[in-house]
Amino acid sequence: GEARAQDVVHGGSKTLLASFGGSVAKLELGEARAQVGDLSLSVPPLAQVLIEVNEAVINAEGIGRTHMHASWSGLGQPLVQHTEKKISALLPPLPSEGGVTVQIGDMGQT
Repeated sequence: GEARAQDVVHGGSKTLLASFGGSVAKLELGEARAQVGDLSLSVPPLAQVLIEVNEAVINAEGIGRTHMHASWSGLGQPLVQHTEKKISALLPPLPSEGGVTVQIGDMGQT
């Protein structure tokens, strides 16, 4: 699928409407790292993520009706480090495979 944008007339004024329905993203991630202050969290490379968008609309008011599924495989064991104290610990392994479905209604209800 592909993203589509169009002008929609509401009450005599135009608003932008972008649709991502039918889009698919396949990602193979290198190392993912997040840091807050002196703490960092890293996940080893080679995780694969697949995002399938059945319906997703963004308009001038924000995210509209959305239905998408994200799945992953190959997640390694995350590592937490305290950069100043030079301490690190491996967290328990995450589920190496899994997924989540997200559904948002017209008014932002999940």
